[in-house]
Amino acid sequence: MGVGPDGRGRSEKPLELGDLRLLPLAIAAWAGGWIGTWGSIVAVGVAVGTGVTLAGAAAVRRAGLLTATGLVIIMTTLIASVHAYRLSAGPVGQLAAAEAVVAAEVVTSRDPHTHAAAGVRPEFLTVVGTLVRVSGRAGEWRTRLPILITVSGRESQRWRSAPVGTRWRVHGRLQPAKPRS
Repeated sequence: MGVGPDGRGRSEKPLELGDLRLLPLAIAAWAGGWIGTWGSIVAVGVAVGTGVTLAGAAAVRRAGLLTATGLVIIMTTLIASVHAYRLSAGPVGQLAAAEAVVAAEVVTSRDPHTHAAAGVRPEFLTVVGTLVRVSGRAGEWRTRLPILITVSGRESQRWRSAPVGTRWRVHGRLQPAKPRS
């Protein structure tokens, strides 16, 4: 026990880092999710192969944490790649790839975020929502896909003041998500 600046005794405890056993699982989950949404079948194959090798070797050695880490890599990579495929495939994905003009029904799920004017582009809003119905190019589909909506001009004031959960009927152009966004 040492003496503090006020003359009283103080105890010197060693710095505790806490329990770090879940850190490899968290890193594996993050890496698997990132690789799975990257869009490369080769990267997904390498990640799943790495996870199988790690889990298999760890199971033989009866190393539970390494087995779990390998399984987490496998599962998060596969789940993320299925999610990415779901967003890019199907009729809505094809409409987005063609940058088709559609009529849609969306429900906002977050408050709008304002972006300042830059160069020739005026101030605009982005709003995260759910695409619940879309019609265009000789078809109409009901969906539950996440969507990022960009609003500018006179409409931005209406969107800015609307509460979360508002259902909107809009006309606009679909665009595919940017790679690794």
